[in-house]
Amino acid sequence: MVFIAFEGFDGVGKSTQANRLLSRFKREKPDTSVDLNIEPNPIHWNAVKDIFFDLAPPAKALLFSALHTDSMYNGIGSLLKKHDIVIGDRSVYSMLAYQGGDVVGTHQWLEEIVQHTQLPDVVILLTSPLTTIKDRLSSKKKDKFENIPDNKIEKIYDKYHYWLWREPINPLGAHYSVEATGTEQEIEDTIWMIISSWKKGYSR
Repeated sequence: MVFIAFEGFDGVGKSTQANRLLSRFKREKPDTSVDLNIEPNPIHWNAVKDIFFDLAPPAKALLFSALHTDSMYNGIGSLLKKHDIVIGDRSVYSMLAYQGGDVVGTHQWLEEIVQHTQLPDVVILLTSPLTTIKDRLSSKKKDKFENIPDNKIEKIYDKYHYWLWREPINPLGAHYSVEATGTEQEIEDTIWMIISSWKKGYSR
């Protein structure tokens, strides 16, 4: 059972490449049972969203982290019991990057929370230059939750790299960075090459 997670900012192509990877597995490895979990919204989000934006930053981080952990544990965890591979466009690392980007001193308790979620075996971080990310986000129609100021975008960008390479939550996992600046097919081919190479050395 393998959990492959795509990470990165909104609009960078996570859902697109997750779908393309699923199709690639079906073509190239038809005997492998693969499923897809796109944008796993926290199961109990609707129950708390009306109060979420009025909370202090530490409370926001704690609440959202708890909801996200519950969703990943029950959503991804359940799928992994049925399939060889589950592909998702979110993981614990987006929670750490977004929720840890606002609050000073959150690392210790965030780490404690995420140990109880479903950790990815492989993370593909789709990256673009920071200026491209800011331009893409500024032109995107956003709801209240997605309205991210420029200074927080920079913090989130730094947090992704911190948690994936300096202090990975799953040190046994494989973490890759892929430039999302080529065509969809070029990016897909790069990701497939990475996954194929990783699977050759993978045993569990």
